Amino acid sequence: IAAGLVVEGEGGRCYDRFRDRVTIPIRAIRGNLIAFGGRTVGDDTPKYLNSPETALFAKSQVLYALDRAARAFARSDRAIVVEGYFDCLALHVAGFTETVATLGTSLSEHHARELARKVPRVVVCFDGDAAGRTAAVSAVRTLLAADLDVAVLLLPEGQDPDDVVRRAGATAFARLVDGALPVGEFLVGQLGRSRQERRDNLMRVIEIAAACPNPVRRYALREALAQAAGVPTEQLGAVASPRVLAADSAAVSFLPPGESALLRAILLDLPPEERGPAVAAVPAAALDHPATILIIKCLSERVERGAPLEISDLASDIDDREVRRILAALEHEVPPTGVEHLKLIMRELCEKQRQKRLADLSLEIGRAERQNEPELLAQLLHEKSALIRKTPRS
Repeated sequence: IAAGLVVEGEGGRCYDRFRDRVTIPIRAIRGNLIAFGGRTVGDDTPKYLNSPETALFAKSQVLYALDRAARAFARSDRAIVVEGYFDCLALHVAGFTETVATLGTSLSEHHARELARKVPRVVVCFDGDAAGRTAAVSAVRTLLAADLDVAVLLLPEGQDPDDVVRRAGATAFARLVDGALPVGEFLVGQLGRSRQERRDNLMRVIEIAAACPNPVRRYALREALAQAAGVPTEQLGAVASPRVLAADSAAVSFLPPGESALLRAILLDLPPEERGPAVAAVPAAALDHPATILIIKCLSERVERGAPLEISDLASDIDDREVRRILAALEHEVPPTGVEHLKLIMRELCEKQRQKRLADLSLEIGRAERQNEPELLAQLLHEKSALIRKTPRS
């Protein structure tokens, strides 16, 4: 029940969530199983169904087949992103093992940052219908914001990657991928056909280009868009500059508000002598964002060494460019965190950690019962009972 494989209905009746479905295992980057996807073999709805969000699984933080594709990234120097696991499976079978898929959600900032750590280039290959093209525009914005080189493979209307690779074959599909539209050409195509359409849509498309933090690439995109719309490039400064100036703000907005406030408090608002104890009190298992987890880990190591907990010192310990941007933005883009606000954040994180552990214990208890391990079962039940009695304030 905690993992979402079984659904508990009225009166305590339980049934299999994935009954009458082809089930696809979904794994984390290290290969551990964290969820399932299911496609109906009949007329049931929805056609596709994923495991619910759990302590192990969040759709916005998981790319399907990343555990396998990561091995191919070094050889191909790129990632291919598709929309579903069957498209992804078809491309892997055809030899495109650098392919990953989103799981019923748009490509998230977390997805983009995960890819940016592994490849310099991403080819977006979504379905050839209106919804797929809209999703491609959103994905391009997100990938540009992660400073990735992006190309877009526009498939024929009504066809998806599975259809194309099966019909045309791997060699023909490889040519399509190699000929994917560079991001500049793709964005120009979003302006429209007529001169008036291009001018009407220019500001909307310019905003997508402005998400790119690389000033050289951003300028080249703006220049191409301005030329296509027949507008002098110098007139675009007022349109693009607010997004550019707010680059650090965009970086820190990726963090959940509670986590950004927590980092702000520890690194800036608390007196230096109170920062070490605050770091030790953070329930790390409740943190969601990889940047927050990395920063807290580095802070804990500095506490052990007796090193100062200052942003300027911490930045030198971290190689990740995006995390350094977040650190730089904390002072200017995050409001000060008061003592009471910090206490509230800590209580909420402790409660979140408690709920995660309860979910894990339910799984472990079931496993101990099936394997007939009475001593372990008693220990787990005792821990669960103690956690249930424990309140967030305690």
